[in-house]
Amino acid sequence: MRRIKMTIAVVAALSAVAAFAAVSASAKTVLCNEAKTTCPSSLIEPSGTAVVGVINTTEFPKTSFNLIGPSYSIRCTKGAVGAVTTAEAGNPLQATGGAYLYSCANLYNKEEACTASSAEVPVAIYPSGEGKGTLKMGTASKHMSFTYSCPVMKESCTFGVSEVPVKYGFEKTDVYLETGSVSLTREGGTALECGSSALLVFKALWLGGGFPSEAAYTVLCKVNQTPCSEANTLPAGSYLPGVINPAIEGTNFSLKMSGGLTIACSAGLFGAKSLAVEDSPLAAQAEALFLGKNCTVAKQACSYATASQPPASIAGTGSGNGTVTFGTSKEHQSFTVTCNFFGNEFTCTYGSAAAQFNLEAANQLLTAKEQSLALESSSGPGAVLCTSGATLNASAYLAEPRYAISS
Repeated sequence: MRRIKMTIAVVAALSAVAAFAAVSASAKTVLCNEAKTTCPSSLIEPSGTAVVGVINTTEFPKTSFNLIGPSYSIRCTKGAVGAVTTAEAGNPLQATGGAYLYSCANLYNKEEACTASSAEVPVAIYPSGEGKGTLKMGTASKHMSFTYSCPVMKESCTFGVSEVPVKYGFEKTDVYLETGSVSLTREGGTALECGSSALLVFKALWLGGGFPSEAAYTVLCKVNQTPCSEANTLPAGSYLPGVINPAIEGTNFSLKMSGGLTIACSAGLFGAKSLAVEDSPLAAQAEALFLGKNCTVAKQACSYATASQPPASIAGTGSGNGTVTFGTSKEHQSFTVTCNFFGNEFTCTYGSAAAQFNLEAANQLLTAKEQSLALESSSGPGAVLCTSGATLNASAYLAEPRYAISS
């Protein structure tokens, strides 16, 4: 257990902290631009992505659609099957879809042209690894059904089932959306005209729309819980800050300039505020990043030290740990110090597009270790002391025990 000497200064610092939170990452199903088991955030397809398979027995001989019953065997030589996602991620990923069929005929009478159609139904998408997965089309309340009609029929026939599993099948360089033999039950038409059951078999060439995969979505969580329950998941606007204070053993902040001088700061706050409930990684904004008049260089007092507040991101990395990354390519995380080195006043600003702090669960610390920063500006009579780079090392204490959870 870390030893903390509570002083008035510490109490004041902790009072300024609005909330603390654990980082939790829960795996959710997504569509990925590449066939991967785990999809990086840069490859996740957005909501509204269409997974499409085409049936054209002339151009793609392996494709087919067959609805086989006791009185009719309906074969469609052209059509499409697929679904459009209604979210970016989910467990499972939700979509709506169906089959669109034409050029159909009754194989028991090849001269007899028929029509066939399917209902639009809810679709649930599940990954099974390496880009493979299943589209489960239909639900208990909204069956996946197919209706067909032929000229000599007195009425149309409808067959359906609560769920049609459509799998991704990989064959060399091609990918197919296909079923095995799926048993359907009559849902419309008479037994005399239609019979009581039918078998559905189809295979469509996948044209695109992403592969079922998993992505880790990060949330801020109150406790060390995998996955984080809804009750413990914190809303957007929650904080993950750290405290640097001489009364808290082991906390520190330093910028070691490449010329050899080190700027050391004994007190301050830094952290991030979440901008969403969950994301991959969790979007955030740097908050409470300041060091004040608590820094020295070669035991000479610095008049002020501060930090910018750029966009940030929070990601769970497993085993209760996580990362908080400050800065982007457009908005760097920068630290500005104004010091006086034996009569030579200087102001240096050092920054990085990705200053990374680790959330160490066992020690309840936010730490930055040997983070390289580049000189972004310098001024003052002693500006020559602002060398081209600096190394950031920092350690801040989480005022309440919190953990980063990855699942």
